[in-house]
Amino acid sequence: MIPMTEARADHNGRAVDVEVVTRSTPAKAWEAWADPARLVEWYTDRATGFALPNQMLRWSNDRLKAETTYTVLSSMPPNRLLLESTGPAPSRLEVIISAARDGTRIRLIHSGFPLTPDFDEHYVAIASGWRMAMAILRYYLEFQFGRSRHSFFVCRPMRYSAPRLASLYRDPAGLQEWLTEAGSLGTPGGRVHLVLRGGRILRGDMLADTGTEVAMAWDEINGALELKSFPWDRETGMRAICVRGWGWGLLADQALEIEREIQSAVDRLETVLEVVPTLAPGLRV
Repeated sequence: MIPMTEARADHNGRAVDVEVVTRSTPAKAWEAWADPARLVEWYTDRATGFALPNQMLRWSNDRLKAETTYTVLSSMPPNRLLLESTGPAPSRLEVIISAARDGTRIRLIHSGFPLTPDFDEHYVAIASGWRMAMAILRYYLEFQFGRSRHSFFVCRPMRYSAPRLASLYRDPAGLQEWLTEAGSLGTPGGRVHLVLRGGRILRGDMLADTGTEVAMAWDEINGALELKSFPWDRETGMRAICVRGWGWGLLADQALEIEREIQSAVDRLETVLEVVPTLAPGLRV
């Protein structure tokens, strides 16, 4: 077992450090990271390569047209995986899996980010993204392990006030401006009960609230929903809003139907945020 205090020895620069405890087993937690067939069930759209020393891994997010390539620096199943990204701004990603009183602890450290103030917003977004991902991982391990999924995804570059978006993502009145007819989110660990525009019901556990993003389980589709926000372009200061989710066992046409409904919801969100268009017409993800 790798002592928790040794993990930072392989890291430099600013680091994200987040962990979750799951009722699942260390073997399943390892498989979720090391096997590309499992990785696409909870994290990325496509994945190639196995977590073996000196091997190359490629993780792709097709909807954002983003791909990260990693070299496996260390692989000690089922306890420790250390990766280094390639490219102009290399970073290191470490996953440490250990026994916990209530099951299995999964700790993630992602390091190598600049310490300069101009990177602060991006660092906050990266940290939020990993907290969301780890919450989804815990849900996947406990309820959906080994099941394929179909996703729905709407992403929109725009300008907005972070406090205003936070109210639209969390407050019952704010949610009713664009997404819901009734209901509220609650707090992490509590229950969510929303009636979406058009009457679709969303019930499930509140999985994460990072302060800028929220994630919740969606019992009716055996899935999850995320309300996300992150910097889009450092030079222009453009940000993005993103609503995405999955259903494990959801059919492709069912996911497409939900995506159309989410598209209409994001159209309303863009309107209530009073966005001033700054990009070419028709730019949508």
